[in-house]
Amino acid sequence: MDADIAQSPATSPRIGLEVMRSDLSRMILAALVEGTKTQTELRTWLLLASGTSLNHHLSNLRSLGLLARRRSKRERRRVDYGLSEAGEGLVEVIGLVQAWVGRHHTRRGELSGPLGWRAFNVFADAWELSVLGTLLSEPRSRGDLLGGQLAIALGDEKLHRTLDVLLGAGLLEARGHRGGNRLHLTEWCRIGFGPLAATVRWERRYLAQGATPVITRDAALALEATLPLSRPEYGARGTCAFTIEARGERARAVWARVAEGRVRDGGAGTPPGSPDAWARGDVERWFAAVLDGDLSGLRLGGRTELASSVLGGLHHQLYVTEEPARMGTHTYSGDRADSRN
Repeated sequence: MDADIAQSPATSPRIGLEVMRSDLSRMILAALVEGTKTQTELRTWLLLASGTSLNHHLSNLRSLGLLARRRSKRERRRVDYGLSEAGEGLVEVIGLVQAWVGRHHTRRGELSGPLGWRAFNVFADAWELSVLGTLLSEPRSRGDLLGGQLAIALGDEKLHRTLDVLLGAGLLEARGHRGGNRLHLTEWCRIGFGPLAATVRWERRYLAQGATPVITRDAALALEATLPLSRPEYGARGTCAFTIEARGERARAVWARVAEGRVRDGGAGTPPGSPDAWARGDVERWFAAVLDGDLSGLRLGGRTELASSVLGGLHHQLYVTEEPARMGTHTYSGDRADSRN
């Protein structure tokens, strides 16, 4: 197991997550999508008996730059609240989280409300606690985890509780191996990196001073987690190497082997043998490639159409497709320990 993953908390968009974890904050943002409203109109719209809590949340959202407060030119005593550009951006992220909740393979209806947001919070917390990164590095049994670095960092009781909740939410699954069951990330869990990455970029774009820095290790882990979701063109075949760079940091690489429209194998580090295609770029260029489908900022080499097909397929599966991903319908052999860069 990569001890660096277990001992170092993963970077997460704390400010964006804090706002989205608040039911009332999300309701305020949703109400203002319909247009500007006064505080009284918001209170009525949201069916609130008292304005105290609303006032607190409005103040907090304004301090983060999510709301604009405007005084009417015609009615000087009227003060309207509306979404700022940052607020509109976070509404889009909230929509991605809700779409992710709707892609759960067995509990779509159950998770449509607050329980769905609880599931996303569980996912984000497990990422920050490095539980997901550790299991991505190498699927392990519960006993192995309790005897490793992750248990030392979190404590046995907290790790037990976290694993129970992740299994209950459908973010982890136990698969039979010789010697006992091992815990693996489910496909739904992997899809969750889509809205999480969107939240990270939202922070970087609108809260530059308060945003949590993204390190290449975490960006590479997220890319490694999501690459198996990609659906390249059916005829695509070969091995791709993807490298994330940052000034002052060690570059991190991830590879994927593609055949018959699927990512069949992959992992961290350099691929076995020479890659057929490669792509390199910094974190912002990778955000554009995966979130927007814009590969123009990446440096591509080799069979560029292969790399473009893999990354385009990943973008589509995370952010475009309206059909729920079919869970557990193909074999991906990348769920194991690989040579790590």
